[in-house]
Amino acid sequence: MSPPDQPPFDPEAVPTEAIVSRGGRDLRLTWANGEAAVLPSETLRLRCRCAWCTRDRIQGRFPESFPAV
Repeated sequence: MSPPDQPPFDPEAVPTEAIVSRGGRDLRLTWANGEAAVLPSETLRLRCRCAWCTRDRIQGRFPESFPAV
């Protein structure tokens, strides 16, 4: 466990910028060290682990793709 004066996560792991592209097709994350990543919105949606999506996976109702995301 982290000491009380330390955050429970690595502050360097938190992006300094998050931009949704026009049309919402992807999310661009940038970190303080200049590294960047572009995440397609369909990939984010397919990997969602919220309770609703998890339930739908268990019940076999989760879509295999989200082409219109």
